Amino acid sequence: MLKAFKYFIGTYLSLTLTLSAGTTGKIAGVITDFETGSPLAGVNIIIEGTTMGSSSNLNGEYSILDVPPGNYSVKISMIGYAEYRVQNVRVIIDRTTNLDAQLKTSAIVGKEVVVEARRPIVARDVSNSQMNITSEVIENLPVSKVDGVLSL
Repeated sequence: MLKAFKYFIGTYLSLTLTLSAGTTGKIAGVITDFETGSPLAGVNIIIEGTTMGSSSNLNGEYSILDVPPGNYSVKISMIGYAEYRVQNVRVIIDRTTNLDAQLKTSAIVGKEVVVEARRPIVARDVSNSQMNITSEVIENLPVSKVDGVLSL
C-alpha cells in the first residue's frame, strides 16, 4: 500500500511539473548609476499594464518571474533619478529576457512650503501666571537693566 502511494505521489508531481513548465518567462537584470557604475538598491521595476514588478537588491539585481509571453513596456524608477522606460520588451516562454539599465541622477522639483508658527493666547498646561515678552516690548520698557525687566 505504501509503495503504491509513493508511486502515485511521484507520478502526480512529475505530471504537474511537466504541465506547468513552458508557460511563462522571466525578466531580469542589473540597475546601476550612470555616472559611477555602482549598483542601485531599492529601484522599482514595473511591467506597465500589469500587477507584476520587482525591486532591486543590494547588488542592483532584480528578477520578475512568471511573466506571460508577449511584448511589454517596463518602467524603472527611483527617487533622485530620472525615470527610465523600455518599450517592446519581449518575453519568450522558458527564457530569461535580460534588461539592464543605467539611471541618471535628476533633481527633485517641488513646491515651496511655508509654515507659520503661532503662539496660543492661553497655554492650557500652565497653571500659574506667565508672561511672554518679545524683544520689541523690552526695547519700549522704561528700564535700563535686565533686573528692571524682571521686576516688572
